[in-house]
Amino acid sequence: MYFKRVLSIVMILAVLVAVPVAAQEGSDSGDAQTQQSNQENKVAAIVNGEEISMQELDQFAGTQQLVMSLYRSNPDFTQVLLQTEAGQNVIKEFQKSKLDQLITQKLLAQEANERGLELSQEEQNEIFNQQIEGIKQQNNMSDEQLEEALQNQGIESIEAYKETFIEQNKESLVINKLRENVTTQAEVTEEEMQNYYDNNQSEFEVQEQAQARHILLEDRETAEEVMNNLENGGDFAELAQEYSTGPSAEEGGNLGFISKDQNIAQKFKEAVFALDVGSRSEIVETQYGFHIIEVTDRKEGGLQDFEEVKEQIRQQLANQKGQKIWDEFVRKLRDEATIEKKL
Repeated sequence: MYFKRVLSIVMILAVLVAVPVAAQEGSDSGDAQTQQSNQENKVAAIVNGEEISMQELDQFAGTQQLVMSLYRSNPDFTQVLLQTEAGQNVIKEFQKSKLDQLITQKLLAQEANERGLELSQEEQNEIFNQQIEGIKQQNNMSDEQLEEALQNQGIESIEAYKETFIEQNKESLVINKLRENVTTQAEVTEEEMQNYYDNNQSEFEVQEQAQARHILLEDRETAEEVMNNLENGGDFAELAQEYSTGPSAEEGGNLGFISKDQNIAQKFKEAVFALDVGSRSEIVETQYGFHIIEVTDRKEGGLQDFEEVKEQIRQQLANQKGQKIWDEFVRKLRDEATIEKKL
């Protein structure tokens, strides 16, 4: 009975139509497969003469994965969602919202194709290398560990992953290139940057900051031992790497710049801002353990100079202008397109 109920749910997900509860035990899998085939061939929209199938829409929207996830967490609710008219309407509205996004993507892909935009091998390599570096940093992996992880997923090598990644993301990557081309006109003048700085100076007010490093120990006895090593000429960074239990140990205990309004242990913060550059604290106890702190640099609080934040302002204003240009470009594409929705 349970197997038949799950099979019924899977078939419903495949065709996204309501199946009466009474028909669960007697439903014929061949009929469901025929319905699934019909669903794959059904057209969701036509964009400038190019069809978008329901199968393509559901792949784009992740409809089946979404409902399966709901089913795993709440089977009864999902049954109601799939087997009532109200539930079917919810699914249909979700599909409609995703269809609009897919239509826009289709229009942009068509425009990129008309402009003859393609990714050069150099661009593909750069994009993929950024992808790989991001994965390695997020998961603290070496090349060998990444390759092993890919092989565990059935991907034989990083090169094979590259081919799959580029192929699966080719359309969106070309659309990104189109966006770059369209928004290159988003130039920012010196006057605009200066005006923004003058009119928004509260954004550029900074608290006093201190650059600190620390060695975190679990007990006072070990902390006193490390302090004795430091007083006898021991290297702070080396001792941090050897003894510290904090996540900054590998970086020699370096914590970067800390501001006075930062949300960290109060005793730790008080100790940091009581130190002069180059000086070291006594042992400081917090809820995290026992710290030995050293301040290596300071920045005074106040208003940052225009030159110091100029590039930040340029990027912010360029992004705002670029978004406005892009939104107008997409709106014009949709206004001029021939779009026929079937949902």
